[in-house]
Amino acid sequence: MIVSVVYPGAVTHALDLEARARAALLDAWCVCDYCVPEPDVRAVACRVALRDAVVVLDARGPVAWRGRVSVARLDMRSGADCLLGQLYGDYGSGLRALYGDDLDELYGHRENAVASLAFTSTFPRDLWLPVLAGYAP
Repeated sequence: MIVSVVYPGAVTHALDLEARARAALLDAWCVCDYCVPEPDVRAVACRVALRDAVVVLDARGPVAWRGRVSVARLDMRSGADCLLGQLYGDYGSGLRALYGDDLDELYGHRENAVASLAFTSTFPRDLWLPVLAGYAP
């Protein structure tokens, strides 16, 4: 039997951790150990960036984008085989397709750039797998 116990302040702690993660992402250029050094904050930051990236792709990405990404080929370190590379030909073209030609606008408004961190080469590939499960070839 599994028993779940919620200690006093658990919800507050979880919300605080997500707020700290989002704040860390606003100052980060990726989700590596250097940019987001606290492991617990980095784990939540990755989930936040992934969630935001899925929202962006659902709103602005190609129709049925999940089915267009090959999990077998998915390599976040490759400009052609990363998620945006597979959808748009290369990483840069994908950023421009999602955020417009003015990338200074994207990076000038860091809150808009949080989702883009899930597309970077340091983002853990394995976090994309549940999002693509059942869709990707």
